[in-house]
Formats: sequence, structure tokens, C-alpha cells
Amino acid sequence: MSDGDADRLMWKVIIHMTFVLSGLLFAFMDKIVGDTKKH
Repeated sequence: MSDGDADRLMWKVIIHMTFVLSGLLFAFMDKIVGDTKKH
């Protein structure tokens, strides 16, 4: 595996983890908002 391939793979992993984390954050915020007491 050349340096270019490793670099490309690293960026793909970083971008993928960014999407995963943002998805988890959205789900977490949705849960927090849904757990508030209804008036």
C-alpha cells in the first residue's frame, strides 16, 4: 500500500466517522427533546 492509498483511506475513515458522530448527536438531541415533560 502506497502513501497515497493510506492517505486516501485515512480521509475516508475521518469523513465516515464525522457522519456517524453527527448522526448519533442528532439521535441523542432528539431523545433529549422527546424526554421533556409535556404540559
